[in-house]
Amino acid sequence: MDFLEQCDTDRRAEEEERRLQKQRQEILNRLEILQQKNQQLTKEVFASPDCADLDHDIHQLRDILEIYRFTGTSLLPEAYKSKECFTLRFDPLYQNQAPSQDFYTLQLSAKGGKSVVTQHSLPPFIPLEEMEKNLLGEEDDIQGFVNTISSFLYSYTQRCEGLKHARREFADFISEEPEVDLPVTYVRLSVRVDEYSPAAHVTLQYTLDSHLPSTVEVDLETADLEGSKVSKKRLERLSEKMTGLLCGEPIFDALLGVVQLLKKMSS
Repeated sequence: MDFLEQCDTDRRAEEEERRLQKQRQEILNRLEILQQKNQQLTKEVFASPDCADLDHDIHQLRDILEIYRFTGTSLLPEAYKSKECFTLRFDPLYQNQAPSQDFYTLQLSAKGGKSVVTQHSLPPFIPLEEMEKNLLGEEDDIQGFVNTISSFLYSYTQRCEGLKHARREFADFISEEPEVDLPVTYVRLSVRVDEYSPAAHVTLQYTLDSHLPSTVEVDLETADLEGSKVSKKRLERLSEKMTGLLCGEPIFDALLGVVQLLKKMSS
């Protein structure tokens, strides 16, 4: 490249640089004007006597959007955009409390004249394939399918959250780490309130679709019990009472009753 060509190249580069700098400054000026307009608009809105009502309406609408979670089962917003595919959201409640941040989703699509599950975030122990075969086969009973899933999730939530609640509240009395399987259908734990009452070794077994146990075993251990010896008849009555509580109450309420019985015995 000769001297004249180099000069021409440098000149073009300087012109391009000036052009880009000018364009950048124009954009910055436009941005500043827009920011000023936005600030002025914000001041006018908040200065308006209707601003408080507007703020109230916004909060009210947000509350309404959250209410659907209390129904336990709902359609995600994008579900309304298609007739061939929709996504359900499950928010199982523990007792009568507000739903937690945990939720599950399931997408159904229409294929070959029936509904099929295309994706989901349900727990692995939910017998989804069996339910899909029985309820979404020839009958295509979507309502029954959804209700069955809701029942499984509700029961699981009562068992899981109830056990967590019990472990927090009775941490001083549950002497060992409980043995628990993933779906919380098998629970084994020991409860002891002091050295004057027996240790209650409790084993609970559940079906997946129930929050009440199908099998209850209570073993009262008195080997290291201090003080007077407890009669066999009294232990049998205590075991019967505990078994009745554990069979007929959700896990937290049942364990609360077991703790109260042991405290009463030691007093």
